[in-house]
Amino acid sequence: WEGFIHVALHHWSQNLKEHISSDLMTRTPYTACIRLLHFMIMLLGDADPMFRKACFVNSICFSRDTNHGLYKSQVAIFRDLIDKINKSSKFMETLQSMERSIQKEEDPFRRIRWLESFNPKEEEADERYKYYVCDVDAEHLFGLHPEEKETLEAAFLTVKSEFCKQVLLEDVLPMYRLLLEKYRIVRKQYLNGMLSLHHDLD
Repeated sequence: WEGFIHVALHHWSQNLKEHISSDLMTRTPYTACIRLLHFMIMLLGDADPMFRKACFVNSICFSRDTNHGLYKSQVAIFRDLIDKINKSSKFMETLQSMERSIQKEEDPFRRIRWLESFNPKEEEADERYKYYVCDVDAEHLFGLHPEEKETLEAAFLTVKSEFCKQVLLEDVLPMYRLLLEKYRIVRKQYLNGMLSLHHDLD
């Protein structure tokens, strides 16, 4: 489920203008907040087994029956996880954990590198990934004065609250379906390649 939540946040963040007033957007560091929220979700995924439960959204992606029991159960789990995110207040823990990763020269977002697959232009995928997820000015974030951190925390909590209030599972399904289709294409290409290699070796 953690992966689906990342897709939901990615989808929501691409449509911020539809969810948040332009006045708020101009006064809030939304880009940094979205990245911090992705990282907080990873921390929750490490700590809460609910985020690691099997997700069966793929079974309802191509169904129009919203009254089906499976559909309702997936919506209920999704809302429960979103509520957990909404109630979490791990801003400083998130900031400090990200700082430790960067100090170790680790990519704090390596687990969600697959988000780059949503870029339609393959040749720009890596650049889009760096821009969207990893382009965090660490020295700026971690060198903030206490007052600036308070401002960033307030913005982070605002973004988190708006995301949890606005996001709907059914809105995320088209993007998740796209991800599944890309995965199936890549898997088929890989299998065909392995079969071809095996045939050549015979």
